[in-house]
Amino acid sequence: MDELKQEGNPDQYSLELYKNLRAEVVTYMSRVPGLWLQKFLLVGGVIAFSLAGDIGADYKRLSFIGGLSVIPILAVLLDAKMLEYGLHARAISLFIAERYTSPVVIPEWERLLWGEGQEGLPRRLTRVRSFVTLLVTVAPTIAIIVLSGALLESMSEIKYASILSVALGGAYLIGSVIIWGVMGPRSKKNNPAQPIS
Repeated sequence: MDELKQEGNPDQYSLELYKNLRAEVVTYMSRVPGLWLQKFLLVGGVIAFSLAGDIGADYKRLSFIGGLSVIPILAVLLDAKMLEYGLHARAISLFIAERYTSPVVIPEWERLLWGEGQEGLPRRLTRVRSFVTLLVTVAPTIAIIVLSGALLESMSEIKYASILSVALGGAYLIGSVIIWGVMGPRSKKNNPAQPIS
């Protein structure tokens, strides 16, 4: 009996773990809007470069081309950081849904957050929300990639930069949809609920 008192109540530890995991998800996901706004600063950078006009000296032209080339890379890195936060939040939600079976509402809610669970309006809404998140994350990055390529081609002697940028934008879209599918809903066969041990 004394050993059990020293070890504490397992239900209490499970509750504390759950609270900490949910707090971590909230912390991670609250950082995403700030990163999203940084991407729009990059769009402003593309516009500023396009308004720079005729670049005279060779060193200015080289720095212009270098700066313009870096903007899409920074946009992709911001997306990668948002993906990191999303993957971490998804991993926590999967852990909670698989390990916390009591009360039943906890795993149901965690599944619903990612578009899983019973058919109905809440599930459809979370799936639409996820698609909108993908759209507002990926579309600006693709626009930055394509516009940067077009500007590079028009303001320098780099041939086919616009065609290459369109191809890179298409590849980025396909890759993003694949990653979205990996993060998306799981079937119940692959996501059984298991009690905390």
